Amino acid sequence: MEVFVARQPILDSNEQLIGYELLYRNGQVDFYNHVDGDRATIDVLINSFVSIGVDHISYQKKCFINFTENLLLQGFPENFPPEFVVVEILETIKPTKNIIESIVKLKKLGYTIALDDFVYEDQFKDLVELADIIKVEFPKMSAEQHWKLLKIARDYKIKLLAEKVETRQEFELAVKLGYDYFQGYFFSKPTIIKTTDIPSYSHVFVEIIQELNKSDTDIDTITRLIERDLSLSYKLLKLINSGSQTKNKITSLKQAIVLLGLKEVQKWTSIISLSGAGVGIPFQAIELCLSRAKMGELLANHLNKDKSEYFLLGMFSLIDTILHRPMDEAVKVLPFSDELKDALLGSKNTYGECLVLMQALENGDWETFATSCGKLGITEEESMNCYSQAIEWSSYIVEVIQAA
Repeated sequence: MEVFVARQPILDSNEQLIGYELLYRNGQVDFYNHVDGDRATIDVLINSFVSIGVDHISYQKKCFINFTENLLLQGFPENFPPEFVVVEILETIKPTKNIIESIVKLKKLGYTIALDDFVYEDQFKDLVELADIIKVEFPKMSAEQHWKLLKIARDYKIKLLAEKVETRQEFELAVKLGYDYFQGYFFSKPTIIKTTDIPSYSHVFVEIIQELNKSDTDIDTITRLIERDLSLSYKLLKLINSGSQTKNKITSLKQAIVLLGLKEVQKWTSIISLSGAGVGIPFQAIELCLSRAKMGELLANHLNKDKSEYFLLGMFSLIDTILHRPMDEAVKVLPFSDELKDALLGSKNTYGECLVLMQALENGDWETFATSCGKLGITEEESMNCYSQAIEWSSYIVEVIQAA
């Protein structure tokens, strides 16, 4: 499943990059198809901060993102880091008491507030007092409107951003007038950033959220539910690795859940579930990942190894195929031990030998199967029993997913 985000650079008067506006797109063509505003913003956020990553989407510079009235009232921007997010208030949003309160809260949390496509009217005074940046469609503004905005900017210490700057002449005029930031086709049309995502299956989200809402939430139950969904597992592990929660390596999904915290798991499960679920990944691939994960866990019992790490080994053994990217690129964002990463990259350490054993069984390569059993010190009968149990377990999980 491919995901897309368009970005357009925002520069200062020295033509130095200060950030990007991130825009919803659902394909390689630079065209907005007027999808529901809430869904468009949620997709932009998930695709940018989870699927692609802020390092790649904006080089850790500011991301200007439109938020609808509904998402502001829900406090949705709070799910994303204030050091990177500029909250754009759409021109269609009325400054009601609830909206003002939500923006005041965002300001206290450190978010930068921008008013989008702004034309001053007295009813917007409360918004102006909270704004850090005012964005205006530069070519549309009259001389009188320019001077009024420049006075407001001086009085309230607000930065002015000129949008839709399409010529060198317009840029130089905007600089001369006193605008601070600039955006438009003169610098760059929006460019499309694409990556491959792993689709999720919505019934898993429902079960997880229901379990998290119980007064006696059980972490082991949450872990088992998340283990069913490769997409959610991958994204939660990426979040752990990109955050400040830990510098240690993760040896199990349960450890990741404990480090992230149940409230964070609930929040991100809800957000990811809103971003689109349930299409694009063949059930055969899901079933193979699950069977390898379970077999790894069962083999670990015979090898006296950590069964949680061997579960992760099997679960992510096809992540390169699913994401359509090299394995080294796919696993570098995961907080795994070096030994586990090396095995996924082809090393023949103990983890890697377990993968060889799994693949030999799947392919009916009995010579390699026998050799791997010998190297691991496990009998062929024990290995076959592990394989049989793993196939039975993964088939049941896939049946549950398909029936949901």
